[in-house]
Amino acid sequence: MCKRTWQVTALTLLLITIPLSYSIASERLLSPAGTIALAAPRLPSQPADQVPPPNIRASETTTTTLYLPLVMRNYVAPVYPNDPAYEGDDQWGLNKIEGPKAWGITTGSSLVTIAVIDTGVDLDHPDLQDKIVPGWDFVNNDATPDDDHSHGTHVAGIAAATTNNALGIAGVAWNTRIMPVKVLDSGGNGSMDDVIAGMTYAADHGAQ
Repeated sequence: MCKRTWQVTALTLLLITIPLSYSIASERLLSPAGTIALAAPRLPSQPADQVPPPNIRASETTTTTLYLPLVMRNYVAPVYPNDPAYEGDDQWGLNKIEGPKAWGITTGSSLVTIAVIDTGVDLDHPDLQDKIVPGWDFVNNDATPDDDHSHGTHVAGIAAATTNNALGIAGVAWNTRIMPVKVLDSGGNGSMDDVIAGMTYAADHGAQ
């Protein structure tokens, strides 16, 4: 085993031996004499009695701080929302993508805007109305991209419905904003020109 491979292996062993029950941001590991216990790997051809000592000596007062993302440690307290559709198992797909584990890490940010380029969005929907930002209706050429079909509202809800409010459904990214961009009519039909214009509008107006 080359030196670099041994170093990578040793670092991996060190990371996986850190306790998994403290703060998200960092872990502090300090042995009584400034020694970090580390089991050195043994080469296949190396006798057990020739394995290097399992200690890396640090200074007597050294505190080693290792910053590990929570997901890297494979530990997170799952979050289960109280929305009726989720609690009733209608939204089984959210469990398939391990939504509760993801929500334990983040529920999205209001600094992120998702453009729904579709049939519009129900602007008065109780699970969406508080997170809608201004959009545009390319079908009727006005600033009221209300949904007269339902598909766009359905998509917006899956993406970012207000969640854990004991109402309706759970969204994937709870706290993100929705920008409704209507490019399809009440029958779900539209032109490619309007679709392209809608994408350009969304990009130009801050959708991520």
